[in-house]
Amino acid sequence: MSASSTTSPVHHRRFDDAVHALSVVTHRPTKIVVFQSESAVRVEFAFRRHVLATHGFDDAGQDSWQVQFRDHRHAPGHVLARAHRYWLIDAFDAVITELDRTDQWVESSARLAGLKTGAA
Repeated sequence: MSASSTTSPVHHRRFDDAVHALSVVTHRPTKIVVFQSESAVRVEFAFRRHVLATHGFDDAGQDSWQVQFRDHRHAPGHVLARAHRYWLIDAFDAVITELDRTDQWVESSARLAGLKTGAA
């Protein structure tokens, strides 16, 4: 994992915790990346899609996580869903809810086979 060299120990802990939380929730490869000169957490998904989580401040100056679900199949960095929340996991949940609501979620055959096997 790499993070910006200008970050504080608190910043490193925040992003280390974010990597851990998202990897536990998603069971997907997760790492710290640099996005627009800032640290971000990236979670890889199938079909050339990924989640990108950045930490900053909202318009009111409050701590905020922005989570984006991005798709590279049609256009580089195309954002399918985006949410801002104080808590990272709340922002992630809001993005997944939005994807499901708009039918943007793609279910893989492997996942379906695993669910069917588990139900038998």
